[in-house]
Amino acid sequence: MEHYQQNLAGDGYDLVEADTEHLTGETDTTATANPKAYTGFTFDGTVEGTVASGNIAGDGSLVLKLYYTRNSYDVTYAYTGTVPTGASALPEKATVKYGAPVTVAEAATAPGYTFSGWSRNDFTMPAENVTITGSFTANSNTEYTVRHHFQNILDDAYDADTAMLSETLSGTTDTLTAAAAKTVAGFTAQSFQQKNIAGDGSTVVDIYYNRNSYGVSYRYLNTPAGASALPAGASYRFGAAVTVAEAATAPGYTFSGWSTGDFTMPAQDVEITGSFTANPYNVTVEYYFDKAQDTDMTRVQSVTYGETFTTAAAAETDRNGVHYTLDWVENNGLTVSDIEADNVVRVYYAKDEEGGPDDIPDYAQIVFTYQSADVRKGTVDKSVEIHTFERLNGELLEEKKASPAGANAAGREGYAFDYWTDGTKRDVTSGMETLKSEVYTDNAEFTAYFDVDTKGTDPENPDKPDLSLIHISEPTRP
Repeated sequence: MEHYQQNLAGDGYDLVEADTEHLTGETDTTATANPKAYTGFTFDGTVEGTVASGNIAGDGSLVLKLYYTRNSYDVTYAYTGTVPTGASALPEKATVKYGAPVTVAEAATAPGYTFSGWSRNDFTMPAENVTITGSFTANSNTEYTVRHHFQNILDDAYDADTAMLSETLSGTTDTLTAAAAKTVAGFTAQSFQQKNIAGDGSTVVDIYYNRNSYGVSYRYLNTPAGASALPAGASYRFGAAVTVAEAATAPGYTFSGWSTGDFTMPAQDVEITGSFTANPYNVTVEYYFDKAQDTDMTRVQSVTYGETFTTAAAAETDRNGVHYTLDWVENNGLTVSDIEADNVVRVYYAKDEEGGPDDIPDYAQIVFTYQSADVRKGTVDKSVEIHTFERLNGELLEEKKASPAGANAAGREGYAFDYWTDGTKRDVTSGMETLKSEVYTDNAEFTAYFDVDTKGTDPENPDKPDLSLIHISEPTRP
């Protein structure tokens, strides 16, 4: 087996004698060559004369021939770092065969810069692409000019100060200037942009200085609602005459006046302050019992404008032997106004004698009472049932009506349950099944009646006829 490498000229192939192989195999069988890996070469089975496989002849005449084409690689150039304006164009890319000699391009140039040189000298082309780099170093002594301009006293024009007309500084080419504003009494330098230093020394930086102006502002030490808007702030040049704004106002308050009168503008900002003192106003607390006012209880209290007024009304009270509970308070927690007619707090009490008292007004309850007409004859298993209705600000939020849950009646020994009554209707069921279907809009009292049961112990059947079937006079309650 023979291996051939393409020559540098590209017009032929040279035998690599050292890699010639003498192999053996079985006669009349097929032998196939395995290409070698050569640095800088690629096996090419299309080359004329290639014998990559063949039948093994008995006389040993079979020769396998493999051809390897020489690879080509790119040589490119690149600048690293900052590429200055005016730098010479990069050399063009070259394609070079493996092993060929390479001559590196001439040194690059750029005005105002020193070229570092290419990263490689002349060389033999390796089996890879090659990038040759170079960089520039900027000169550090390039001159530039800084000019200073100052604002006139009477107008907004600027003059060049002859004492500080200009400065000549130096720096590195294509870097920013290092111009600095000067500290001059009565002036403030305006912002300016540093410039790029041109290599020919033509760079100029202009710095402008404004005559100092100072601000006059107003501030309230306290700001009540409705206070007049703060006077607008203004800017004045040093020495200008300043007229202070008119006095401020706020409903319910007295203004203290501004902290200074008219003045000449100093060389500093001035803050002018003012404050308000809240005026006192009367707050009236009125008391109502069942929505009727008790004027004897009215009290008046002086409270500072804008404060929150809250009265501590008693949760309950007795009045003329009647127990009352606190129902609601109108305007409690009011913010004191400068209109005294609005500074009224009304405390409402309502009767609370039913169902306890239980701190719920009677008008918001229906109380059902259960009792035995004669506890010696029979008992009931419940005495009171209370239905409470939602209310808000002294008014019911739902219709006041309820049906009783009912109670159970049981006769004592020798007696039997006879009937329930609410005073108008009778119910002969011991569990009030009939009366429980009734709807009541006010309190109701339910009484269970009993009668003797001597003819046979039957708690549901007294000896006398069922009173629900005949008309009789209502017995007197014990």
